Amino acid sequence: MDALALLYRSLSEDEKRETVDLGVYVSQIASAVMSAHSVEGIRLALKVDTWPVSINAAMPASLVVNELMTNALKHAF
Repeated sequence: MDALALLYRSLSEDEKRETVDLGVYVSQIASAVMSAHSVEGIRLALKVDTWPVSINAAMPASLVVNELMTNALKHAF
């Protein structure tokens, strides 16, 4: 839910946008997941590029990234 909330928040800032920068969006999701589920001593080094995508592509991509990171943090450590 947090992943979609981030998307809606970024869209509400600028009503006229039809694309989202997936790099920035993934960074925001990663930060949110790390703050919610991080284990002491685990850090995330993330390098992203600018990649404008449609909102319809950003939504499922964000859910996948969120789920992968959450599962990795819950089950890998």
